[in-house]
Amino acid sequence: MKEFIVNYWSQISVIIMLIMGIIKILADYFIKRKEIQFSAINKNRIDTIKDYVIAYNELHYTLTQFINYSAFGSYTDKKIQEHATYVRNGFNAINSTTLLVKLFSTNEEAVLITHINEQFRVVVYEINKWFINKESQTKHENPSTIFKIQNETLPKTIPNLMDELTGKLKLRIK
Repeated sequence: MKEFIVNYWSQISVIIMLIMGIIKILADYFIKRKEIQFSAINKNRIDTIKDYVIAYNELHYTLTQFINYSAFGSYTDKKIQEHATYVRNGFNAINSTTLLVKLFSTNEEAVLITHINEQFRVVVYEINKWFINKESQTKHENPSTIFKIQNETLPKTIPNLMDELTGKLKLRIK
């Protein structure tokens, strides 16, 4: 065996180098494939979070404008209906992106997202209830609820929840 190695050492070293080259090529291929899959998933995750943030910003802005203008009665019926359509579209957009964002979120993030959506749902419900009462013949409206939404929920509670969520998301992106 020793003579075989001594006589054919150059051929043996070439065969060993070929085997090592093939192993390296295969390892690089599988590592690159996993890297591409990971980056594609990460890109989808970031795009989904971006869509959620855009939907959040649009709905928050629309609700703030809607409640401020309608509380002071500066909208005509046509404008109220137009703005109500924007609110409905924004609410639908945030609900549809929520399901996707939850797929890429941790449990803590999913709880925050659910809480943000619940706050939006309550705001939309209270605004609708307020408008129904405002238009009815018998006034049962409770302006304190609208003032709470106008002064606390929209400017403080929901943005604070979103800040907490973005803080958690930033830690995971790094």
